[in-house]
Amino acid sequence: MGTSINFDGKTTAKKIVEQAKFNNLWIHHRGSNQWFTPEEFEEFAIVDIIQYGNRSENFIHCVLSDPKDEIKSRMERQNKFGIETKSFIDRVFTYYKFKDKQEK
Repeated sequence: MGTSINFDGKTTAKKIVEQAKFNNLWIHHRGSNQWFTPEEFEEFAIVDIIQYGNRSENFIHCVLSDPKDEIKSRMERQNKFGIETKSFIDRVFTYYKFKDKQEK
C-alpha cells in the first residue's frame, strides 16, 4: 500500500489536518472505520476538542492514508465476495436442478 502516517494521543486535530492536506491524504479513523477528508475531519474533531481540549486520545485511532489505496482494497474485497457469491448461487441452482431431475 501507499503512504500511511500514524499519530499519538498528543497530536492535535489541527496538526492531523495540516499533515493530511500537506500529504494529499485522508484521515482513516480505525476505531470507527470511517474515512474523512481533511475538511470533514475538522468538523468531526470539534466534538473531541470541546470534550477533551485540543488533544484527544481518540486521535490515536487516526491514520493518514491514501483513499485510492482504500478503493483498490474495497474493489478486491468486493470481487472476492462476488466470486464467492456466484459460486454459492451456482451450487444452489445445480443442487435443485439435479434434485428436481431425481424426483421426476
